Amino acid sequence: MRVRLLRLLEQLRSSYWFLPCLMSMLAVLLVAYSHSFERQFDIRDLPGLGWLFQIGSPGARAVLGTVATSAIGSASVVFSISIVALSLTSSQFGPRLLQNFMRQQFTQLTLGTFMATFIFTLFALATVPKSAADGPVPHLAVFIALGLGLLSFLFLIFYIQHIVVFIQAPKVIEDVSTQLRDRLEALPRRKPGEKVDAAEHADGFPEHADTSGVTPIPARRSGYLQAVDVDTLLGLALKNDLRLRLLLRPGQFAMSGQALALVHGELDDPESVSDAVHRACVFGFERTATQDLEYSIDQLVEVGVRALSPGINDPFTAINCIDQLGASLAVLAGRRLEDRIHNDAEGKPRVCMEPYTYPGMLDSAFNQFRQHCANDAAVTIRLLEVMRDLAGRDLAASFRESLLHHASLLHAMRGELAHPSDREDVAERFEEVRDAMAKHA
Repeated sequence: MRVRLLRLLEQLRSSYWFLPCLMSMLAVLLVAYSHSFERQFDIRDLPGLGWLFQIGSPGARAVLGTVATSAIGSASVVFSISIVALSLTSSQFGPRLLQNFMRQQFTQLTLGTFMATFIFTLFALATVPKSAADGPVPHLAVFIALGLGLLSFLFLIFYIQHIVVFIQAPKVIEDVSTQLRDRLEALPRRKPGEKVDAAEHADGFPEHADTSGVTPIPARRSGYLQAVDVDTLLGLALKNDLRLRLLLRPGQFAMSGQALALVHGELDDPESVSDAVHRACVFGFERTATQDLEYSIDQLVEVGVRALSPGINDPFTAINCIDQLGASLAVLAGRRLEDRIHNDAEGKPRVCMEPYTYPGMLDSAFNQFRQHCANDAAVTIRLLEVMRDLAGRDLAASFRESLLHHASLLHAMRGELAHPSDREDVAERFEEVRDAMAKHA
């Protein structure tokens, strides 16, 4: 349940309707509150507001009508700018980067400010009498409407500045890498000198080939596994005295009917166990960063690979992505990956997750770059320099072996480069990687 709530909050955070709708409802309540406040308290004595009470019913209607018209017109401008930014982001950086733009709360807040201003003035207009004989003019509502109009103007100016900065490639790359590093920094720190990746072991669970006493749980729908509620699976395993092995990790795609999990133990009610497993797994049509460690890595790789395409041919953006990937992998090198085995209170293994591994994450970071930079000396050299910098750190054994493997593949591809000096530079950087590893072995 907790994972589903977190996923719902993430969906609301990346939606364009939730915050503007919430602010619009608050605007309606503000109209009612301001009208009630003005009837209960005499605001004529407030300093600096004498000019406000010179406005009659026609003037109040004119002011509110002008603010409402301006607000809805400016909201259209904000919406149009957002659509242009989304289109540019999708075409230049990839459609998967749209989610990052939609999660920008300043964009939602700007749109919500204009919508709230329009709704407030629209409802305030309904409270303005036709003449002074029909009732008092809501001067406080007029004053608030003027304030909201000024606030909306300021938001429009800052929003344009925000968009100009956001659509720049270095800013997009920095936002994605910051999200990735925040996720990696939440992992437990690796002890100095620790060479074994505990996440690669599944002690206490039979191997996949051992099918004795195993009941497979097939996936009921196709889609990406977005999140897993481990606490729910632990409770299920403990209640029924079972051991559960999940065969997919967040970010992987499941086909309908594919084995999602294996249940070790006797099942009295297989259907109810299957229902509980599916309740603990959140599926969707796309990958998300909620629990998917490789999602942000793939986003950075996508931006870099697109920059290397013949249609764009922008090696500087690709190198920027490589630099940020290197910074994130440096964080990963000092962290332990999440344990794949989850025990009950007595220390008995109950749930086995499909693990993330150092080699798998390095494959995600380097494979596509290597495949697309065969003829680009600058990108190849920068990849090796990042590997050299990583090699000089205290690394787990599997991290070190995988890093050397990727450096060797890049070194083997140096024959694709046209000029001999470029091939010599690649060979020199590869030797630097090997030397750095030898010093910190």
